[in-house]
Amino acid sequence: MNRALLALAVLALAAGYAGAEPTDLSTGVFITHHPAGAEYTTDVADWCAEFTTQGWEISSFGEQNARIDCELEEARTWYVIAAFTDGEDKTWCGIGFGLGDFVQETTFYIGGAGFCLDGALEIPSDGWPGPNENTSVVATATPWSGNYVPIYWFGGYIYGAGAVPLAGLDIEGSIKPPSLANCLAPSVEYPLAEGSYGTMGILQDGVGVGGVVVPQYACCDETDGSCSIMTEDACDTALGVWYDGETCDPKPCEEICCLDAAHSYECVDNQTEAECTAAQGTWHPEQDNNCDALGDTFCSTAVPNVSWGEIKTLYK
Repeated sequence: MNRALLALAVLALAAGYAGAEPTDLSTGVFITHHPAGAEYTTDVADWCAEFTTQGWEISSFGEQNARIDCELEEARTWYVIAAFTDGEDKTWCGIGFGLGDFVQETTFYIGGAGFCLDGALEIPSDGWPGPNENTSVVATATPWSGNYVPIYWFGGYIYGAGAVPLAGLDIEGSIKPPSLANCLAPSVEYPLAEGSYGTMGILQDGVGVGGVVVPQYACCDETDGSCSIMTEDACDTALGVWYDGETCDPKPCEEICCLDAAHSYECVDNQTEAECTAAQGTWHPEQDNNCDALGDTFCSTAVPNVSWGEIKTLYK
């Protein structure tokens, strides 16, 4: 990557904005954020537009979610978001950052990626996007502006626990931190301070930024009883039930439990799957957690909550 090319491009653009007020980007940070429900697929033509269409915008550091939880081999999308800790909208014309060291084949295998702002010239390293690679982008028309602005997206496949860190740029063997450049003439580059760029956690905690530690605990999907680790805001967005201080091992999700004939097919509210199994009952996450609403005969007539594969095994 030739940083001189980036500087020249920014200077060329900045010449058209010489009359603008100086822009202080020293409070800039790069957030790694996984919106709840962002399942990567090549069917989505524009993942940058999807961020807005799906209502995934955030407006505070407390909403950042630097962790992805799902089953192995499922696909997810996450974003890099430019934000400013002083809470003010900023204007900038250059961005530079990279990805640190991780093993794609055993953590997060990148299937797609892209820059999210219009009017851009991107100068990536040869192996971008990938581990220990980087990119620089400059505005070629209108400067970029705002706060909590998505600047890049990554989509890929989950193959195991690990971390995908944001990193600096390798400029001819010298590592420079991620940076933002304003639109003045001459342009001023603002390297991000240590701790001002995040890490996306894959099946483990990531690293948030902005001086805010965002608690991530168990979120239960009431439609199927599944459990994921996420922030309270992300859980609310996913219409789940958040369990403060709880993990998914053991799973805290509470639903109804139908006891067996020896217990007169009694229906019991607010039972975890482990509690229901210990009582030799059948757990029903697909039902509302309200036995009274289901009626007296539900448990005596309900089909056991087993998979088709389990049913086939019974009749082999």
